[in-house]
Amino acid sequence: MSEAFGLDAGGIKVQLTDWQIQLLSDVVALVEDSSDDPALPSSAYPDRPVDDADYRRLLESERQQARAADQSAMSLTLEEAEAGVYLSRGEAEAWLRILGESRLLLASRLGVTTAVWEEDEETEELAVLHYLSWLQASLVDVLSDELPDGDSTDVDG
Repeated sequence: MSEAFGLDAGGIKVQLTDWQIQLLSDVVALVEDSSDDPALPSSAYPDRPVDDADYRRLLESERQQARAADQSAMSLTLEEAEAGVYLSRGEAEAWLRILGESRLLLASRLGVTTAVWEEDEETEELAVLHYLSWLQASLVDVLSDELPDGDSTDVDG
């Protein structure tokens, strides 16, 4: 499998095949239509239902707006991905969020609860999950390469 992402003087470049673009367009739609988001059942205040309801009420609109912005950014850049398109840092981060959310949704729907999957249980759906994982890791690698060299990651000193 060739690398979908690269880093050059122009920035973060994404270049995909037709089937990859179609698959990722379907992934954006999956996230858009996700009323069964596995992150939603988690509670900010498990012992205080009233506070939890207030928390959800206050943040739900913001969460939906952020998700819609990420979906839009990914959809717009996907349209140009076959010819090759450069992603801004913000667009790349939107891709990461959509890929992560889609992996979580798909894994939840497939009943995958651990990071290790049974090789002999390979299905088309698990192959998509593997592909999304690989794609997300590839983008993380490119973004990591973009970080400055040196001891800048040393937070203690």
